[in-house]
Amino acid sequence: MQSSVSSDEFAQIESRLDPSYSTPSRTGIHDHSTRVAAIYAVDKGIDAAREFVRSLLTRRNALMPISLLPPEILAWVFHLLVHEEWPLTGSRNLGWIKVTHVCRHWRQVALDNSSLWARIWDFSVNTKWISEILARAKNAPLDIELDGVLSNPEALLMIPPHISHTRQLRLLSLSRRHSDTVRKIYSLEAPALEHFELTDTGRTPVTFRDLGGDMLFKGHAPRLRTFSLSQVVIP
Repeated sequence: MQSSVSSDEFAQIESRLDPSYSTPSRTGIHDHSTRVAAIYAVDKGIDAAREFVRSLLTRRNALMPISLLPPEILAWVFHLLVHEEWPLTGSRNLGWIKVTHVCRHWRQVALDNSSLWARIWDFSVNTKWISEILARAKNAPLDIELDGVLSNPEALLMIPPHISHTRQLRLLSLSRRHSDTVRKIYSLEAPALEHFELTDTGRTPVTFRDLGGDMLFKGHAPRLRTFSLSQVVIP
């Protein structure tokens, strides 16, 4: 049998509600201005009640055993999930990001760990998404793979401001119309870059006359270990 709510608990709830709320008398309920004011007061009371319930749920979540884990451990668990459940483009599958919808604590832990957001993979059709991920990744080393940029060339334009902290960069399904943006990318210094890949989809290879030697990343890519080209010509 469930216990009833005590009068003290009711008093606590009422204290959280809008004190201006009062039930209009039957004599004044037909007056338009009185009715509008009463509805407004009731709505404020409902909002206050919802906020109170949310605060109770937050307090309850804080008492759960998993909430006792240090944020570093919880973030490490999220990292494991990142490798298992990556969000899918063009679907409602949020993948690992669904952990940010569990509770405020989990969301804050995820948002505070920039490395969780440092992988941009197959989201070239959604520049709004890329922009949000880049903002959440902050200055964490980025792993970027854009495939199918033919459908959304704007995705390429978002890379240059972040090339200085990009660790892996794969640009796939390129064409000649992307040449200027690609040149802008590899004409910048890339001190953190370890892997760089360019793939063209045209029947005739695209030629980059300045892709090589000291022109590549201004000769400053000290960590570059692998360099992959497909359908790309360097004279």
